[in-house]
This record gives sequence, structure tokens and C-alpha cells, in this order.
Amino acid sequence: QLKPIYAKLREIRQTRQQPDLDNKIITGWNGLMIETLALAAIAFDRKDYLERAIDAAEFLLKKLRIDGDYLARIWIDGKADTHAYLEDYAFLESACITLFEATHNRQWLMEAERLQLQVDSLFWDADQGGYYFNDGKDTTVTRIRKGYDGSLPSCSGVMLQNLLRLYEDGGNDKWLARARLIMAVYKNAMRSMPADYSTMIQAMLYLYRR
Repeated sequence: QLKPIYAKLREIRQTRQQPDLDNKIITGWNGLMIETLALAAIAFDRKDYLERAIDAAEFLLKKLRIDGDYLARIWIDGKADTHAYLEDYAFLESACITLFEATHNRQWLMEAERLQLQVDSLFWDADQGGYYFNDGKDTTVTRIRKGYDGSLPSCSGVMLQNLLRLYEDGGNDKWLARARLIMAVYKNAMRSMPADYSTMIQAMLYLYRR
């Protein structure tokens, strides 16, 4: 009895203007998903998860470029757009490190190091230390720095993890030195509000594992 009613309602609904579709690809959010797939591939021995993670990472690294070699924030209507924020670099770099750990292919470690060099060039606050959220190429009036977690892990915290993981996987002391500068910037905040800085505190585990 309901089938013809549903069919009639569907027919009428199709005559209405359809709502807008948000079909953009966001670099940072895909970085989170790529890392999740890579970790799941390790945990469950799922090659298909790893293949999806690699395909997505290769797409982002190749297509999500703007104004030369800068990383782009979004992909929409077949093209890259908007300069990436720190979280885009941070989450994608973390994903590349995890892909290296999952595949032992040094290509991914090299990609992570390339992203790290761009981050240091675009986002580092040379006066006070730490990373800005944006690279200053957009129209925002100010550049902010923050280390606390929100609805997503702190991108500064993820960058701290990335530096320590790069040091752990590659043995380059310059990554450890940069990590120590970040820890010095946020050490008082971590002590006074540890629950707000769990991503940064979690990064300390990489030091204690050595």
C-alpha cells in the first residue's frame, strides 16, 4: 500500500530544486582517513585498506597543488583551490609517516620530510617559536598560534608528533631540535591544562620509547 504513495512522493520531490551538494575534497580530513586506513591495514592485515590509503595519498600529493608546489586545502570541480592550512600539512604528513611504517617504502618518509620542510618554511614563528595556523597568503587579518585540542587533534600537537616520529624513523637530529623548541613554547600550558593538550603530551611518548 505504501509503495505507490512513496513513488508519487518521489515523483513530486524530483520537481523541486535540489539542495546544494558539498562535494569538495579536504586535504587535512583525507589525511586523517588515510592514516586510519593504514593503521587498520596493519592491525587487521588488510591489503585492500592499504591500497586505498596509498591511492588517496598519491592523489593528494599529486593533484592538491596550487601556485607552483604549495599544498592546496581543497579539490573541487576538478581543480585544487585555496592554500592549505597547518592542519592539512600536519595530517597529511602524519599519514605519510604511517604509510612508511606500514610499507617500509622510504618514498613515504621522503614525502613526509618534504612536507615538513614546507611547514617550517611557511608556518614557523621565528620570533616566539611554534607554528602559525595559516601561511599568511590568504586574506585573514592576523595569524594565530594554538596548541590545544578541539574537535580535531591540535595541528601543532600533530606537528610535534610528526617531528618526533621523523626523528625516530630517520634519525635526523634536526627534527628533534625543532620538536624541543615546540615543547618549550607550550610546556607551561601543558602543565597547567594537560587535558587540553593531550595530543602534545602524547607526543612525549615518542621520546620515552627511545
